Amino acid sequence: MKSGDVGLIRIRGMFKHLVLYVLKDGPLHGYGIMKKISELLQSDYMPSPGIVYPTLQMLEDMGLVESRVEGRRKVYRLTEEGMKVLRENMHEVEEFIRKIRHLRNILEDLGIMDLLSAIRSIYENLTSIPPETRHKIRSHIQEIIRTLRSMIKDTPTHQPRP
Repeated sequence: MKSGDVGLIRIRGMFKHLVLYVLKDGPLHGYGIMKKISELLQSDYMPSPGIVYPTLQMLEDMGLVESRVEGRRKVYRLTEEGMKVLRENMHEVEEFIRKIRHLRNILEDLGIMDLLSAIRSIYENLTSIPPETRHKIRSHIQEIIRTLRSMIKDTPTHQPRP
């Protein structure tokens, strides 16, 4: 992957390796895996049970993890085969983690995370925002878009997409 291909990073294809990666340090239950992945990527992203548990079942079917019930929870651990697969893909997994963290830092430096938080707040309060305030929000957003496009266009390293 070239440095300019950050947009091509896809967590879906890497997710099973991330699960193996977080299990390398010891057994975890499903929620522990979700939390460890979020911490690992240093982000607000928390994988949902809808992706974690089917992935764990697939990895178990493949013989890469095994589970046992402890109390009320199922705990997963790497098998020897799972460790072998992880070792074979370790560089790719660690590079993925590095790129996600780097992207997160860039987004934070640009204030994008604050912008996303503001957008989330608007979305969560859509029905209670009066029409005149909606109009003001739209005007401000359009001005921000124009300003950003102008700044990016004037950046010497900017290369239009084909």
